[in-house]
Amino acid sequence: MDIKVNTVFTHLNTASSLVQSWRRHPGQPGQGDTWKPVQAGEEIKFPHGKYHYSVSQAGIPSWIVYNTLRKKKYPTKKRKGKGREADLE
Repeated sequence: MDIKVNTVFTHLNTASSLVQSWRRHPGQPGQGDTWKPVQAGEEIKFPHGKYHYSVSQAGIPSWIVYNTLRKKKYPTKKRKGKGREADLE
């Protein structure tokens, strides 16, 4: 089986609901590739942009853009009324 570099492997331990993920990195010449853990929030560059690794509460891994990560971590308060001069709740 040929597994490409940058492939992500994710394991869900159903007994503990713990999600662990690893990404395949190129190894040293002659030593083969290595697997390194992927942490939540870790930034990865793809050909089409930068994404951050995230795992939902249901254990589903995904790659999201920074603004989505920021909005999940720091939700904004809804504004009353219209326009920029509206008061914050």
